[in-house]
Amino acid sequence: MIMRQWRGRVPREKSEDYLSYLQATGLEEYRSTAGNLGAFVTTRPIGKAVEFLLVTFWESEEALRRFAGDDFGKAVYYPEDGKFLLSGAPSADHYQVKYAAHAFNKTKGPHEQHVFPSLRPLQRLGQSSPL
Repeated sequence: MIMRQWRGRVPREKSEDYLSYLQATGLEEYRSTAGNLGAFVTTRPIGKAVEFLLVTFWESEEALRRFAGDDFGKAVYYPEDGKFLLSGAPSADHYQVKYAAHAFNKTKGPHEQHVFPSLRPLQRLGQSSPL
């Protein structure tokens, strides 16, 4: 499994609109790309901006290429990104996941976000069932 991460900053007053935009563009593309195992959108305030950290999980480099193209180290941008972003990383970082353990999706609860209902939950490497 490969973890991909990308960072970008938007003005605070645009952060909710940017999240909606992400759901319609990048998050939807993640969801529809074969080999995507899930995604997290995280934020933190930095001065008058909000930094977004997008973390996605992929089955293989082939899956990453289906999403980002042959040069999958480059960041993927969408036509309206410039309306929101103050800055965005020109590239994405990739890490081999050596171990994955989590408590997500064990029970239905208010913590669940049904952005990716068709994706499998993460699992420990070598196990056939979700954690």
